[in-house]
Amino acid sequence: MVLRKLSKRLSAFLIILISSILIGYLLLVFVYCIPQRFLLVNLANSVPVLERDDLEDIIFGYPSSKLDVFTDGAMLNIALHTIKENPFKRAAACYQYIYSEKSPAQGFIAYFVPEEPYGDLAYFWYWHGFLVFLKPLLLFFNYSDIRLLNCVLQTSLIALTVYSLTKRKLTRYIPALMITYLFLMPLTLPLSMQYSSVFYVGWGSLACLMLSGLTPSDERIFSLFLMTGILTSYLDLLTYPIFTLGIPLVGVLILCDTSEQKRKAGSFLGCILSWAFGYVGMWVGKILISFPFYGIYAFQKFYEQIRYRSLEGAANE
Repeated sequence: MVLRKLSKRLSAFLIILISSILIGYLLLVFVYCIPQRFLLVNLANSVPVLERDDLEDIIFGYPSSKLDVFTDGAMLNIALHTIKENPFKRAAACYQYIYSEKSPAQGFIAYFVPEEPYGDLAYFWYWHGFLVFLKPLLLFFNYSDIRLLNCVLQTSLIALTVYSLTKRKLTRYIPALMITYLFLMPLTLPLSMQYSSVFYVGWGSLACLMLSGLTPSDERIFSLFLMTGILTSYLDLLTYPIFTLGIPLVGVLILCDTSEQKRKAGSFLGCILSWAFGYVGMWVGKILISFPFYGIYAFQKFYEQIRYRSLEGAANE
């Protein structure tokens, strides 16, 4: 009976995962059909912001308040890149311009000098799902506008989460929630696009958990964590992905009755495994998407990234 139940859940998870891989890839193909010329004005207007904020700490003396213009510049570089290849290959590769002895962000700035790129880098070991939002936004907004939009959206998400806790009569946890938010450097967070990607997934998952009325005993909670893991893998450039697991897990904890210790442990483990299944499965999906275009080279690059991001790689830093 238990094995049948697990088999049924695994089958459902596989269907969700495979569907997410296909939908995620097709969305990238769609945004890669947007011509570069439609984005150039707003991309060019973003250059002065990157130049000014390159070394800026929002709060002097606090390195953690430094703006992530390095990663944001890479994101804009990828959104800028154009090449005479079909959108299916471009969506798998997510090219960026490279310049000798320049970072991706500096390469983005150099493009508008103008300076001839040294070459193109196929950056296919991440999904770069942020492009699904970034490229359409760049049709209407520049980098500064997107930062302002982030301020509005993140404030709204915080307010929504506070409302959801109040609705579920969990107001005693609101001070702890706000202290957690303060430790995320709220002055910096909306001004860095890549920090924001992970924040939306993690905090949005907590808000969905509270608003949906799910309880730890409801098996649908595992699907929520599965989708959280999938979205983390899709949107993140490996900044602080574990945040998207930890924040909604705290939500599960406060929803558990203290007398339900066994159920609490089972829900915790199930949520962690569901998140990991989505995160790892979506990453494997990107390898499989890249294979028809890059063959064994795709596997080699993914293996290099796994080693680099592992304890072995950290020890060599």
